[in-house]
Amino acid sequence: MKLASVEVNFENNNLHRVSIKELLRQFSDTEDPDIDSDKMNDLLRDTINSEDIHTFLFYDEGCPVAMYVGTVKPAMLSRSLYIDAVVVAKSYRGNRITDNILIPHMKEMAREYGCGQIDLTSSKPGAQKVYRRNGFSEGTVAFRLNL
Repeated sequence: MKLASVEVNFENNNLHRVSIKELLRQFSDTEDPDIDSDKMNDLLRDTINSEDIHTFLFYDEGCPVAMYVGTVKPAMLSRSLYIDAVVVAKSYRGNRITDNILIPHMKEMAREYGCGQIDLTSSKPGAQKVYRRNGFSEGTVAFRLNL
């Protein structure tokens, strides 16, 4: 399967905003009633307008099928690409899009941005299996404090 990819930026974000929202609706198994709220629009705008946050959309014949959001972060000895979100449309799951398209693209982008590693967290066992299969190793335990 060959998918077209595009990096969403300030100039083209209006073209892709609907695609992003469509994919984000599928990010979790529950529908988020606030997905179209002003807060979501502000978040999308801030994400797209940031120089350090990169949003990539993948299309199959004009239909949005996957996306990921990565942030370039400085580290002690090198920069890293932190993957904030990976979303594959429900109808495309099981086709190894993450294995064959998204992860190779992440690696290419990390190298392009001068990053020495890719970091991400995942709470979904299926996704964890995909990452392990693609050479990701479990690192430190992530902690979160909800405010």
